Amino acid sequence: MRVLITTPWYPSPEVPIRGVWTIGHARAIAAAHDVVMLPFSPHSGAAGPFALDDRHDDGVRTIEISYPPPKLPGPGCSRSAGRRPRRSDGSSGMASFPT
Repeated sequence: MRVLITTPWYPSPEVPIRGVWTIGHARAIAAAHDVVMLPFSPHSGAAGPFALDDRHDDGVRTIEISYPPPKLPGPGCSRSAGRRPRRSDGSSGMASFPT
């Protein structure tokens, strides 16, 4: 059987302990099946829109997709972060119960 494992949790040079269990799971499945790991995550050193790294990790073919980290909104966008939009009558639309 051919198995493709996709995951954002995979060890990297920046975070070597992230998702270490995914390699163990892939190795266990690879004992009886054809396994390919397809981890994807942002990497600060990624050049261009994305990069592919095709290699073998612990006997499992791994095609890692890396991309630049997303840009966070600037200070002008953070004022309403976490606030619930109000209705035209001024209420939040949430139910209130008597205490």
